[in-house]
Amino acid sequence: LARLQRGRAKTIITFRKKWETLLKAKGDRDARDALRSEEQFNLEEWDEEIDQLTTGFLREQARKLIVPLPSIDDENLWFESKMFGFRLLTREGVKVVRNDIRAEQKARWDYWQSRVAMLAGLIGIVGGILGMLAFFKPPYH
Repeated sequence: LARLQRGRAKTIITFRKKWETLLKAKGDRDARDALRSEEQFNLEEWDEEIDQLTTGFLREQARKLIVPLPSIDDENLWFESKMFGFRLLTREGVKVVRNDIRAEQKARWDYWQSRVAMLAGLIGIVGGILGMLAFFKPPYH
């Protein structure tokens, strides 16, 4: 993901330089439209690769935690990729799936945390009993 984000940032910088060069050369409207179109195409390609990676990661996390994914027919949560033809999560879909994953992780953490606290309490009680037995034990002669 970091590599893709760096690549997208480099593309933005590259096109910023191309825009500066075009504006200094006082390029005509057709040249500006062509550059704008090229920039938009390149950025959409980077964005879809990032969306594809994000969707794959969240799907795998949901599969590991047995969290159901939202219906793929929900247009608010999924969209059709223009470049690759895959169904990818929208920003809202990413929020929903990520929140579901976090809720499941928290529930699992709370479950084990309560078990560890109970075990620590039992160890404390056993330690107290052993301490009392050692204190009240008759001395050896």
